[in-house]
Amino acid sequence: MIIYYWKYLLAGIVVFFLTLFLVPLNIKLANKKGWLDVPNKRSSHTKSIPISGGLAFGLVISVAHLAFAFLFWDLESSLKIFALAFINMLILVIGLVDDVYLLKPKRKLLLQILVSVLLYTAGFRISVLTNPFGMDINLGLISFPFTILWFLGISNAINLIDGLDGLASGITAISCVVLSFVGLLSLNPLVLYLAIVLFAGNVAFLKYNFYPAKIFMGDTGSLFNGFNLAVLSVTGIAQFKGVTAMTIALPVVLMLFPLLDTFLAIARRLKNKRNIFHADKEHIHHKLSNLGLSQVTICYIAYFLTSLFGLLALGFYFSTKQLFLIVLLVVISICLAFGWLLFNSILKKKQ
Repeated sequence: MIIYYWKYLLAGIVVFFLTLFLVPLNIKLANKKGWLDVPNKRSSHTKSIPISGGLAFGLVISVAHLAFAFLFWDLESSLKIFALAFINMLILVIGLVDDVYLLKPKRKLLLQILVSVLLYTAGFRISVLTNPFGMDINLGLISFPFTILWFLGISNAINLIDGLDGLASGITAISCVVLSFVGLLSLNPLVLYLAIVLFAGNVAFLKYNFYPAKIFMGDTGSLFNGFNLAVLSVTGIAQFKGVTAMTIALPVVLMLFPLLDTFLAIARRLKNKRNIFHADKEHIHHKLSNLGLSQVTICYIAYFLTSLFGLLALGFYFSTKQLFLIVLLVVISICLAFGWLLFNSILKKKQ
């Protein structure tokens, strides 16, 4: 099995080491150009930090796609990977422009919609929803708006949680581990390949992005990660009908932390009659920080929850109903125990 997938592992190793090499150059470039995140009242850092870190792993992954598609040619998969590589480069340009010049929210949203439409045109789309109980829902005419909303939702969820050192890159990496299991167990090589290279790029970037961060990924990286996770969830639908529900539902369960944070942010801003794009300091990680938890502790909590949700999602799709119920009970028990320990820890700190 490992021998059969050697090319995916090789691609991941190459992406990992190239990203490790390029991030320091990215830091030097950002410092030279003045691409810096200057601290403000919403910031978790106290000094200016280079931004646009997504350039390093984003460019490496995009070039890897081009090389991989050329070296291991398969008509349908290679054409999709080629298209994704060029669209990824557009995402990097949009993210970099936003990091440097601060795009207006409406203009940024229009550009995100453009990227989503291009991805849909390239074949990354949701046409049929299935579930483990055999019911198929053909989306028909609503496939297009459903897919566009999916891309926008996932990409913005990752974008919004990128508020602490290592948070977005860590959650992306964990999500990729779970999705790589989906690709492996469902015999979907395209999902497996895309998950491995995205994982490799983010793990390498974490060396420089974890607390205390030497560089931030910025919108350049968070938009790249968000769109690529969204793409991963719908990859292979035309070829692997049975995987449709798995790759669509998995990110919903897997990324409950960022998706819940996004939902609460929108609801909060609507309630306060503010623009939904108006930034604030009321995200989940801000709330935990206000309770006295360190950045590292908050990241570990988010990683832990993401891993648990991933285990729950895999248990649902690759096990019997009985085993799933056992996994669900275990996950709920762990969450309750973890919540109780966290609550007691906060109480002791306050006392």
